[in-house]
Amino acid sequence: QQDIDDSPWLPLYAQDRLARFVCSDTHTVTLHGTVAFVLDPTGRLLHALHCAESPEWRILGPSEPEGATGHWLGIRSAALEEHPIEIEQSFAGLALVKIDQVLFPDNSLAIGDAGSEKLRGWADGTNQIYRLRFELDADQHVAIGNAFFWQARHDWLRIEANGRPVQRLANDQVTQVYACTDCTAGSTVEWVFEFNAPVGYPPDIVAF
Repeated sequence: QQDIDDSPWLPLYAQDRLARFVCSDTHTVTLHGTVAFVLDPTGRLLHALHCAESPEWRILGPSEPEGATGHWLGIRSAALEEHPIEIEQSFAGLALVKIDQVLFPDNSLAIGDAGSEKLRGWADGTNQIYRLRFELDADQHVAIGNAFFWQARHDWLRIEANGRPVQRLANDQVTQVYACTDCTAGSTVEWVFEFNAPVGYPPDIVAF
């Protein structure tokens, strides 16, 4: 049985294993990057099967209460082969990484509900341009994900650190990882993000 590929998709047997692992986190769980994309259609059912008594999973953004949340970033491990990043677990080639900080959006979203057909439809074309600035440590990576890969397109106009374009280290179609590889170790770096995204379908930006 082939257990690893280089696409952002995840077979159902691996989603079931992934769900059991996420259920082991006793906090309110928020999913980011490719794991949010993978579990948005199926996560509510898997949660009900394996840990219905625990708080429902969320996607993107911070969760309440502050400081009582388990955040998991997912990206295909094949995309990380040339850039060693500490991985907590891997499921059929989907690597899970603990994150340091949620940068955007400001609010998390409820996971989709396939049982009641409350899945996300296509974006309606109402877009908004966002300009964001954050200060991060020089050794932090930034991951940008589109959990709505099927339904919405995000157009990135600027991704800069200290006024210069940053290097993209990994890309699995849903999630991209960036780092300021020429920034001085121990320094503070100003990141700038400018993008155009449909209202209600925000990108997911985290630091780790």
